[in-house]
Formats: sequence, C-alpha cells, structure tokens
Amino acid sequence: MKGLEPPRLSAPDPKSGAATNYATSAFLSAANIVIFLIEKIPDKIIQKLFR
Repeated sequence: MKGLEPPRLSAPDPKSGAATNYATSAFLSAANIVIFLIEKIPDKIIQKLFR
C-alpha cells in the first residue's frame, strides 16, 4: 500500500513569503510611529538634538 498523499508533480510552494511580509509590515509600522512622533516634537527640540 502506498502513502496517503498523491504523488506531486512539482515542489510545494515556499512559505517564506509570509515571514517576509510580517517583517516588512512590522518595520513599516515602526517607521510610521517614528514619523508620527517626530511630527509632534516642536522644532526647537529637534534643532537642539541635531546641533
């Protein structure tokens, strides 16, 4: 008796795209938070930080 799954004609699809999409989404979310916070900081404070 053979295995329960039918024979495959090609390799299964890779699942690595899901991890990449999650990492990209997390990075973009963090970047959006940083941009939001920077927009809220008064210009005087930003100028002091970059002197």
